[in-house]
Amino acid sequence: MCAKLTDKPKVILSAIVVNSLLFIAKIVLGILGKSQALVADAFDTLSDMAGDLIIFGGLIVSEKPADEDHPYGHRKIESIVVGIVGFLIILVVILIAAKALYSIVHRIKQYPSFLALVGAILSIVVKEFLYRFLKRRGEQYGNPSIIAASYHARADMLSSVASSAGIGLSMLGWSVFDPVVAFLICVMISRTAIKLIGLSYDELVDKSISLKLRDEIIRLIKTFKEVQGVHSFRARSAGGRIFVDTHIQFVPVISLKEAHSIAHKIKDAVKEKYPVVEDFLIHIEPDPACVLSSQELEAELRQELSKIPEIKSYHGFMIMHSGSESYACIDAEVVDGIGVREAHSIARKVEEILKKITKLENAIVHIDVEGGDEDNEKDCRQF
Repeated sequence: MCAKLTDKPKVILSAIVVNSLLFIAKIVLGILGKSQALVADAFDTLSDMAGDLIIFGGLIVSEKPADEDHPYGHRKIESIVVGIVGFLIILVVILIAAKALYSIVHRIKQYPSFLALVGAILSIVVKEFLYRFLKRRGEQYGNPSIIAASYHARADMLSSVASSAGIGLSMLGWSVFDPVVAFLICVMISRTAIKLIGLSYDELVDKSISLKLRDEIIRLIKTFKEVQGVHSFRARSAGGRIFVDTHIQFVPVISLKEAHSIAHKIKDAVKEKYPVVEDFLIHIEPDPACVLSSQELEAELRQELSKIPEIKSYHGFMIMHSGSESYACIDAEVVDGIGVREAHSIARKVEEILKKITKLENAIVHIDVEGGDEDNEKDCRQF
């Protein structure tokens, strides 16, 4: 189920407030605790806040309804925002890694106080809570921007882990561990950033949805008995929503109105099972494998009925539509002297022929005695 317009921006606004307070706390404790690592970690949190501000603006714009200039809406803005967040993380990683390498090469020794360790541990707790909160909300709303913000929070938390480890070991006299751990954490963070950039790229170039989801949707479409085939299936994602268009082949003897009604049922069924589907465009087509003109149907019917020697002639062959049902109808004249049981058997054979030729499941067959009174001699079987 989609979130309301104000729900998603509120989630990010909460993250902005938390990051602002955490940034101030880290700066104060880093300066008082004489820890360059915690001060640097504070600016990592500041980059988090900057990313959240970008996401906040992106969500406000992306939720704008479609208009004349943007008939498909503004959801791709979210994809752009996700890419920007990914590059922000890369930038932070480069800065932290460069500082760590500099400290390793030049053997810079730092001995921070207990206040710095408190600040780093506080950051770990707050950031882990923020990560879980944002990830849960992002998955609930199917929103990649909020999920991206959660990964950024996790990256900052890992940075705080590196800071706390470095601060703790430095307090014990092993100052070299601070930059080494920080560099290793940077490698882990970079994987997250690359994942976000890849997600942004895929949505911007309209990459198809997964084959698994594609096959599941097609199988659901084919559960409708009137559907003969599905082709030219295309689906893309934008802003955490999926847009589908496909060609569906129906049995050709049903009416256009009925095909349109079935198409709406298919669309509703897909959206109900997969709420992430935003739009589903269906192109209605007759199945080319069973498209026959009325003359071709008549010719095939005549050929099949000629194989039943008891039938002398037929008339009134037609396709009728009643509500959501379609029927193949025919009046067949049989030789005089046919019993009721035999007439029923002949009617059943004719029904099977009609269903085979028209691809319908319903048939109405009237059996008339050749030259007899139609009102008295007719044996009607309806399915």
